[in-house]
Amino acid sequence: MKDHPQRPPPSAAHFAHPMPQHPPMHPARPVGRALPYREDHAFALAQRHDLRSRLLARTLLDDDELAARKIAAGLVQKERRLQREDVLAIEILVQAVVVAGAVGQQQRRRPHLARVVATLQHARQRLRKAAVFAQPLRPTVGDPR
Repeated sequence: MKDHPQRPPPSAAHFAHPMPQHPPMHPARPVGRALPYREDHAFALAQRHDLRSRLLARTLLDDDELAARKIAAGLVQKERRLQREDVLAIEILVQAVVVAGAVGQQQRRRPHLARVVATLQHARQRLRKAAVFAQPLRPTVGDPR
């Protein structure tokens, strides 16, 4: 790079140019659009492209998630014709999950014995404070004050 400062990076794995004369990043790709010029892709993609390492907030905080909408299995089967080997994964993704009842939140419980011991210690502290206030406020007979 010392002899050729205008040369692009030699490897295809680097998406940003190393020299400051070149633009440091490419614009983020649009999310959720159909692939152009393909007959088997009538629906938009559910995930972004994997070029997440560019310096934009939208791409730095990117997470891989499933689609947030329902797609009918019949439409997908009709339009895409399910040509690839991942047919089973596509069928699993479009199935609805039915919740039979509310799921209780799991909470940790402390042992009952610890609560009893803490209550007893709290009661002892109150008794000690009451005993201190019950003593006379004047000096006793042998007190050198």
